[in-house]
Amino acid sequence: MKKKIALIINPISGVGRQRVVEQLATTYIDTSAIDYKIVYTQYAGHLTELCRQYADQNYDVVCAVGGDGTMHEAANGLINSNTALCIVPTGSGNGLARHLGISLNLKQALQQLNNYHITSIDCIQFNNIYFVNVAGIGFDAYVAHAFANASKRGLSTYIKLCMRCISNYTPVTITLTTPNNDTTTATYFIVAIANASQYGNNATIYPNGKLTNGTMGITLVKPIPWWQIPIFITQLFTRKLTPNKYITMLESKTLTLTQSTNIAHADGEPLHNATNITCKVVPNALKIVRA
Repeated sequence: MKKKIALIINPISGVGRQRVVEQLATTYIDTSAIDYKIVYTQYAGHLTELCRQYADQNYDVVCAVGGDGTMHEAANGLINSNTALCIVPTGSGNGLARHLGISLNLKQALQQLNNYHITSIDCIQFNNIYFVNVAGIGFDAYVAHAFANASKRGLSTYIKLCMRCISNYTPVTITLTTPNNDTTTATYFIVAIANASQYGNNATIYPNGKLTNGTMGITLVKPIPWWQIPIFITQLFTRKLTPNKYITMLESKTLTLTQSTNIAHADGEPLHNATNITCKVVPNALKIVRA
């Protein structure tokens, strides 16, 4: 019996490669074994709705074409279903795809559908939604909100926004409680909650992040002196970020925190009304296609 696959394309994601996928699919997807349909999303949240629809219709796979924000929407529609997510990365950072070792070559990413196996990964519940890669508050959330409103996508835009935002960013004060009831109140530059290891573009905020270990990683970065920022950035992009006087790394199954502002991000998607945050790991919640 042929596999039923829905190939869903986010037309505004990433750096403009996603529309090429429809053309490549006709060449690189084996139609002797696969029945597939192509659908374009039309508005924010549409992908989540479509994923729930196809899961209810017992599709074998939803193939999501886009970046981490696209995978965020897809995961929220497929979590705890029998329909697997196939990642075709066309985003600006592709953090989840990079962590999983999925090819950024579109032909190879599509060809994984022809002979695949399925593995299950953890997701993290963040208040009333789920994320699969990295969420956070602080500077990365501040930039995520600015990036969402940018007229252009891509790494160069993200770097420019980081440089622009850092001059008027105010670090957040948080009160954090871990499962053993240890409570800490401090001011931080970044608070990253990691299911995987990196934001994207190999910027690795929690090097030991794993998607199958039933825990989340928490990286707490205190305000850094200006002369330490180049060191921090170098370590971030070389997977060498380690605890020091400015950085604390924790591992936990649950997390509760309160912050002095109300913005956050989940998989790079900006969130509002996030003054109070509760997170917990949901083990093996999402099926993923692997070549």
